[in-house]
Amino acid sequence: MSQKIRKRFTPNIATEEQINQVATVSDFDSLISAETILPSKGSIIKGIVIGVENDIVVIDVGLKNEGRIPMSEFKLEINTPDPQVGDVVEIYVDKLEGINGKTVLSRAKAIREKAWQEVSNSFAENKIVQGTIFERVRGGFAVDLCGVVAFLPGSQVDLRPVDANFIQELMASPQKFRIIKMDHKLGNIVVSRRAVLEDERSEAKKALLGKIVEGETVMEGVVKNITEYGAFIDLGSVDALLHITDISWKRINYPLEVLSIGQKVKVKVIKFDKETLRLHVGMKQLTESPWKQIASELPIGKVLKGRISKVETFGAFVELKDDIEGLVHSTEISWSKNPPDPKKVLKVDQEIEYVVKEIDIDKHKISLSMKRCRPNPWQIFADNHSVGQVIKTKIRNIAENVGIFVALGDEIDGIIHLSDISWQAASNQELLKNYAKDQDIEAKILIIDVEKEQVRLGIKQLEQDPYEQLLSADKVDCVITKLNDDQVEVKTTDGLKGIIKRNELALDRAEQKISNFEVGQEIRAKALNYDKNSDVIFLSIRELERKEHDEIIKTYGSIDSGSNNVINVSNIVGKEDKE
Repeated sequence: MSQKIRKRFTPNIATEEQINQVATVSDFDSLISAETILPSKGSIIKGIVIGVENDIVVIDVGLKNEGRIPMSEFKLEINTPDPQVGDVVEIYVDKLEGINGKTVLSRAKAIREKAWQEVSNSFAENKIVQGTIFERVRGGFAVDLCGVVAFLPGSQVDLRPVDANFIQELMASPQKFRIIKMDHKLGNIVVSRRAVLEDERSEAKKALLGKIVEGETVMEGVVKNITEYGAFIDLGSVDALLHITDISWKRINYPLEVLSIGQKVKVKVIKFDKETLRLHVGMKQLTESPWKQIASELPIGKVLKGRISKVETFGAFVELKDDIEGLVHSTEISWSKNPPDPKKVLKVDQEIEYVVKEIDIDKHKISLSMKRCRPNPWQIFADNHSVGQVIKTKIRNIAENVGIFVALGDEIDGIIHLSDISWQAASNQELLKNYAKDQDIEAKILIIDVEKEQVRLGIKQLEQDPYEQLLSADKVDCVITKLNDDQVEVKTTDGLKGIIKRNELALDRAEQKISNFEVGQEIRAKALNYDKNSDVIFLSIRELERKEHDEIIKTYGSIDSGSNNVINVSNIVGKEDKE
């Protein structure tokens, strides 16, 4: 191109068609005839390439001096050919000294400013942008958004943690990002690939859930996480819970026994909550339940044989059929009230005899018993003994807050409760001080309950109830122990506690005075009733006097208070006492 082309012109006014047709002096002169408008600093203008010299591109933007831009700035845009003389390009005015001064131009900043504007528009409209991860930086990665560098935090790369190999794969191709933060002044842009994946996953999840039919849909997934109560299965766009009870028809203690992270599994949707969009899936539901025929194949009460598959502190599991197990609870190993530790008497692979005690098909539980394969010692005891019978036995154990356990055979014990040791109220220590382990004693059978496996005995029942004796007696000899405002406390000759209320102190109401009595005084009274809760017997002097009064009348005739034949009842009572 001739030097005439290098004359000053106004690119902002000249059209791109006019610039492309520049070839003669007359064509160029027609451009400069237009009104001259000077470019401003920080603006993007159009210029004409007027020369390429040693990797330097010379640009004319209508000022006195041409701008010189390194060829490398024109290579920032991918798949863009090198500039040629006569090309019209967009240039950023970095520094402006006036029409006769030196101007600094930049193609790179023009590309960046244009990219910033496009990124700003995408951010404002919440649009997805494309970029390429090109470098690892502190806390994340650098992303090229068509000339603008953005920061991708490590937590925003994917829906789950990623490794170095995955990052290398991402760097090989452009990726979609969502701009989550942008500051033009500071030149900061933060993007997220995870946000895009979450949106895509959400759409895919809606599409997937729309096709699900509870109890029918079968899907393939990958074990994502394993917990004590089950596993989470990744079905692609949604996670589902596989509960431990839905993994297998066989009892499983921990999901890791049959599952592993990353394992591919086939599951059936067994529950779908449309409100919370939660899925519950099962593996065992893909096969027919072996529990359908179990009741007919394992009759209750029949003696069978089986192999122990596992022993726990609470019992032993026995293999039955088709991945079904039954439990022999520790209390069903022996008839003893103190069951043995299953781990000490049983072992895995041991063959045992058992009977089916109970089958719960709904809860998928089968209770087995070893002890019921042998005669029931409780029934044997009941057949040979009866309530009210006195037996000789040996003390097996003493429990301070319960009572005395006695031997009824090799495996079973009976109990003598604290309340059945003595008729008199006393502390536990006082009640038990006269008894020791292995001591031979006699006791009366009070209760025999084969179903509850219980025999209750009593020691105090070997003697007649002293309270019953007092209630049937005509008179009770007492000693006053305490005087209160409204009652007198006494103690019988048998050591039982008694109470005489004020209105029961005398037949004559005028003599019903607490002051007529004193502590230590010996008196007689009639027993009225017994309060078992307070262990107190209530007595009455008035009832005793009334009875004696009636007997005197019966013996001596009626008493006429108006005659000289008045009989002094107290004198007669005193006379009888002396006699």
